[in-house]
Amino acid sequence: MRVEVTGLNLPLGGVEGVALRVEPGEFVGLIGPNGSGKSTLLRALYRALRPDDGTVLVGGDDVWRALTARESAGRISVVAQHGGDGFDFTVAELVATGRTPHRTSPSADREIVTAALERVGMTGMAERLYSTLSGGERQRALLARAVAQRGALLVLDEPTNHLDVNAQFELLGLVRSLGVTTLAALHELNLAAAYCDRLYVLEAGRIVAHGSPGEVLTPALLAEVFGVRSHLGVNPLTGRPNLTFAPLKDTLKETGDPR
Repeated sequence: MRVEVTGLNLPLGGVEGVALRVEPGEFVGLIGPNGSGKSTLLRALYRALRPDDGTVLVGGDDVWRALTARESAGRISVVAQHGGDGFDFTVAELVATGRTPHRTSPSADREIVTAALERVGMTGMAERLYSTLSGGERQRALLARAVAQRGALLVLDEPTNHLDVNAQFELLGLVRSLGVTTLAALHELNLAAAYCDRLYVLEAGRIVAHGSPGEVLTPALLAEVFGVRSHLGVNPLTGRPNLTFAPLKDTLKETGDPR
């Protein structure tokens, strides 16, 4: 499902004049420093924050003007930051909440929930309380809920925060394997380079660059936007772009401190 955002203004979050697109089946990353407006922008896509101006088209329909909240939720699956906090549900009960936008039979919903749990490798944890899960397990449960929701667009807000490196790889590998149109705000730039087809860079609420990871993650841009020196190479294990970083001012050389 194609996504097109034009002229989006969200003064509450400092987002101004944003335009972006996601083609069907693409995995597009949204990157930028803390406070640049990534989460604010995503909230406008899934109807959590109404924009002052602009359009958000999902499948050709404006989610704010042409779709009801239920219709929008039927098209857009979301894995939000802290999306499961406060739930005292079992994993299966949590995943079943993804069926809320749909009018199907209880038996059909149970089959869809079972399939979603299997898809993310959580079948054996269906009866576990969500609150007892590890960070990686919680994110997989939230992804299973999004899978059960069966939206044609998947929106993820910092899905790998607080996960160890293996859990990060597992989660984003799962997302890519779904083959669904995806827009994700990502904090870790090497994960964005490894898993995304294209990237948009937000700085102070504005898009300042977009393109493939190799086109976007240049030393000049990373110095300007993130305040670091960088080298863009190729990961010898995956063949994907890979970044190494250093401070703009190398205090280690100046002090001789080996730490």
